[in-house]
Amino acid sequence: MSYDLNVYSQKSLTGDELQKLIADSKLGVEGGGGAGILSVLRGAKAKHCFTLEGPKPIEEEDVPEEITAVLLGASVLYEILVEGSSEPDIPHAVRFARRLAKASDGAVLNPQEDSVWSRGKQRAAPRVERGLVDIVEFRWYLGLEVTGRGLAQVWLDLAQKLLPEALPRRFGTYEPFPKRLDRDGPEAFLEMVGEAGHMFFTAALPCTSGFISIPTWKGPRVFKHISLSVLRTPLEDRRWREALRRFFVQYALEIDCLFATAEVDRGWEWTGQSLRTGRRIDTPIILGGSSTWVGLLPYPAWWAWFGRDYAPLVSGHLATERREAFDPGLLHAFPGEPQDREQLALILAGESQGEPSTRRRKERKANREDSDSLPWYPGWLPAELLPTVDHVKLEKERQKYPWATERVPPLKPASVIPSGLLPKD
Repeated sequence: MSYDLNVYSQKSLTGDELQKLIADSKLGVEGGGGAGILSVLRGAKAKHCFTLEGPKPIEEEDVPEEITAVLLGASVLYEILVEGSSEPDIPHAVRFARRLAKASDGAVLNPQEDSVWSRGKQRAAPRVERGLVDIVEFRWYLGLEVTGRGLAQVWLDLAQKLLPEALPRRFGTYEPFPKRLDRDGPEAFLEMVGEAGHMFFTAALPCTSGFISIPTWKGPRVFKHISLSVLRTPLEDRRWREALRRFFVQYALEIDCLFATAEVDRGWEWTGQSLRTGRRIDTPIILGGSSTWVGLLPYPAWWAWFGRDYAPLVSGHLATERREAFDPGLLHAFPGEPQDREQLALILAGESQGEPSTRRRKERKANREDSDSLPWYPGWLPAELLPTVDHVKLEKERQKYPWATERVPPLKPASVIPSGLLPKD
């Protein structure tokens, strides 16, 4: 038997840095250790104490849930092995593991005691001051044959593993939300989603809240969506972006999502605890929210996921350096920090300069003529996959509600919609 300690870290220390850390811990190193393997000694007689291996690069799926809960962006693993579970050596190994975790911005997992040690709040989102803020709205669209309880279960399982901040803290169909996950348990969450068909919930920063819309009736309104609101400022940190990206893609894969977006929504009022409507600039379009499926987003989003029905139709239209293929599905992502519609418009407009394509000119002209407040940016998606404004309904709404000038206009379905997404007879 042996006594094992695993140190999951954000930082990979060099050989010299490890040697110095060992020396500062009043320990020594036996010469001749292999690459990445050190025999650590203790005492005046230089007795073997434990073996240190690492740093070893790891993937996100290799990080235990216990570590994900306290550490953001673990990328390397150090393994400490006390051979034969020698009792006098164990305290030295534990103390060194904690020193190593502190030096490498990590956390210690002790399998023998089923415990985790970390110094400070290494997964805390940065503070966002009160006032007008931007959020990133993550939204997943589902097809025809999906149950609410099943989607909610996948959400709980995946959030626990990859993004604990997305777990529902309080939830319900009205405010104040009557249920709490820590008090009422996951089953209460699953039951409410299954029975009500919709659910609001609060989350932990940088996530703020979420919404599940899974209609329980049958008919033309069969498309569902799930959304998660995240404060934009914390996503300036690459580690938070990577955590959200893994969750965004994995959830889309596991629920066989037909389309998903991560879109900047500007001008919300942040109270320090919750969001309120402020002076919003970009009101997102909710596709299929009140009718049959209308098509893809008519303007670019920071991230966009195309499921099995759409991936073959858009793949050749998207920039190679921004797309990543999955099975099934395709992710199109603009690099770096979240960018809003105006910023994405500048990027795409710059890329389209000098393109003589007749097809592109026709697409731009057709969409300019029929857009009516739906911004069209060259190079986004084929026009036939995008919805257009229903001018008849729009005029009726303007006559009835002349003050509602900033709302999203009614839409007509795209001319091309995959057959698998059309209502069944």
